[in-house]
Amino acid sequence: MDTKEHVLPQIDLELCNGCGICVESCPSEAAALIDGRPVIVHPEDCAYCGDCEDLCPEGAISLPYEIVFAE
Repeated sequence: MDTKEHVLPQIDLELCNGCGICVESCPSEAAALIDGRPVIVHPEDCAYCGDCEDLCPEGAISLPYEIVFAE
């Protein structure tokens, strides 16, 4: 069993206009529009490629990164 935690894009639904560009641009088809809003429906398939963040005209999607310093 894969216990890897998936880091997912964060979608600010207050900023989202429901245009669907993020869903159309998702190469792994991890996102879908549900009730006019984007949802990561297949988190295990999200490649964290950044296409959705780059193409969102409202700036509603962000991809958080964790910086880990080596000892």
